[in-house]
Amino acid sequence: MKRILICFLTCITFLLWANILLATPVDLSTFVAETGVVESSGVVTFTEADTSFSAFYFYHPAFYVEPSATKLTFDYSFTVCPENDDWLVAVINFTDYKKEFGGYNSSTTDDLIFSGSWTIDMTPYQGSVIDLAFGFEANDWGYDSYGTISNINIQTSSSVPEPGTMIFLGTGLAGLFCIGRRKFLKNL
Repeated sequence: MKRILICFLTCITFLLWANILLATPVDLSTFVAETGVVESSGVVTFTEADTSFSAFYFYHPAFYVEPSATKLTFDYSFTVCPENDDWLVAVINFTDYKKEFGGYNSSTTDDLIFSGSWTIDMTPYQGSVIDLAFGFEANDWGYDSYGTISNINIQTSSSVPEPGTMIFLGTGLAGLFCIGRRKFLKNL
């Protein structure tokens, strides 16, 4: 019986703790897609255009960062084809490059592949309007590199303790009290 109660309280505590930081998908319907960029079901695909030394972006010119926003997270996959010098970028206000993936692929036969997840600290921009852009920058004559960005989320935190946080704190204190009381009574 005690184990069941402890497991139950642990599960409740974990669920409440998980709600302190919330990740919200970014509304991509408000972004502008330039030529060479397609958004479908939350996945932004960049395909190198048939013009050399070009840059094209998927951007929001007036993206409002909530005052409680802490992080912007996204997944990426980028393939630089042979003898290409291309970059997939995440940039704020078109001057503050937060992440650049890619580079020169000197191979004549093999692709250079990048993939993973990335997090951008949004606390400097809390409560302000920014230009948020994801882009493809081609620095060569080749036309065959491509990339995707997906799962774009804004993570927020609650600055005011919600009821769940108070329950979490109360459950922890009650558990400590019960353990201390049991040990105290056992020693009598």
